[in-house]
Amino acid sequence: MRGNSHVRFLGEDVTARWRPYPTSRHSTMKKAPLRRLFYARPPVQPGTGQKIQINKYVSLCHPDGAATLYAKQAHVTGDREEGMSAQASKLDSPRLQYQWPEPPTAKALDRAFPGILDGAMLLSGGANIILQLALPAVGYGVAESRVTSGSILHHPIKRSRTTFTYLSVALMGTSEEKLAYRTAVNRSHAQVRSTASSPVQYNAFNEDLQMWVAACLYWGFMDAHQKLHGPISRDKQAEFYELARPLGTTLQVRPETWPEDLDAFDAYWEAGLARLHIDERIRDYLMMIADLKFLGPVPRVLFGRLNRFMTTGFLPPQLREQMQLPWNDRKQRRFERTVRAVGRLSLLLPRIIRQMPYNLVMWDFRRRLKRDRPLV
Repeated sequence: MRGNSHVRFLGEDVTARWRPYPTSRHSTMKKAPLRRLFYARPPVQPGTGQKIQINKYVSLCHPDGAATLYAKQAHVTGDREEGMSAQASKLDSPRLQYQWPEPPTAKALDRAFPGILDGAMLLSGGANIILQLALPAVGYGVAESRVTSGSILHHPIKRSRTTFTYLSVALMGTSEEKLAYRTAVNRSHAQVRSTASSPVQYNAFNEDLQMWVAACLYWGFMDAHQKLHGPISRDKQAEFYELARPLGTTLQVRPETWPEDLDAFDAYWEAGLARLHIDERIRDYLMMIADLKFLGPVPRVLFGRLNRFMTTGFLPPQLREQMQLPWNDRKQRRFERTVRAVGRLSLLLPRIIRQMPYNLVMWDFRRRLKRDRPLV
């Protein structure tokens, strides 16, 4: 099978010319559904004078969904590699981001926004998952996902590590690290698409869906930080908003899709909340997360009620209603006292302990990247 075809490479449409896969080499891929090797060069940022070099294998889905192609991962370099047999071309849409500003360190983030990467912020994790999955296409994309290795119900520790790693790489990773993690996530996302029996149509590469998930992540950081540590000025919110752009652009959200400023984001957020709908199937799925039913009986008994209480408290009122989670003024006052106390106690700890969840997964990510081990 030879010739040109349109494929998705690192989240972009490219035109590639490919040739039969050499089955005598790379034995780890001999079980691929379609043994092919194709070379592609995605576009780079204009005016940088940089090229794309190919150096690792990643799996990609053929557009018709019938097979998997194997291509080499691309990264930015200063030299052009000889032997490339295809030039990626931008088809109809602007290109993804391949270069980002120098990222802040965990210490710099804590200095500018004390407690923003503290482990205490994870109290809002369940509510943020509900926010993301309340958009029907996202909810069914997760609930129906065939990638069980990335499911929180089947592999909660691995799923948590993957999520925290993405947040850490997006906020603190270099351009090369972001591209590496984009490639790893793309391999999993390539398998997440709706079927004929799905109630809604979805595709994990859909930019609109990824924009909503990224918006939830940014909103979650700001909302949880203010609930734990008090109000933040509008200027400081805008400062963090600029730093948070890679929460979307690390994957398939184009830079121009990310709302231009905080006012534009607020408008996008309000419009997004109006699109949310939780039906019975997604509600049952989300309640398993709120009640920690994916964990063993001991942690479920010890922390299940607390997690549901925290999850309910961090949710916007309209989602509490859709989740059918009861709430009143007395619970609200108890929630506010609890999270403010947790926030004050958290800031008494040394930074290295407060930030351990994020720093630990970042260390693990860099170790895996260095040793060429799976990132997701």
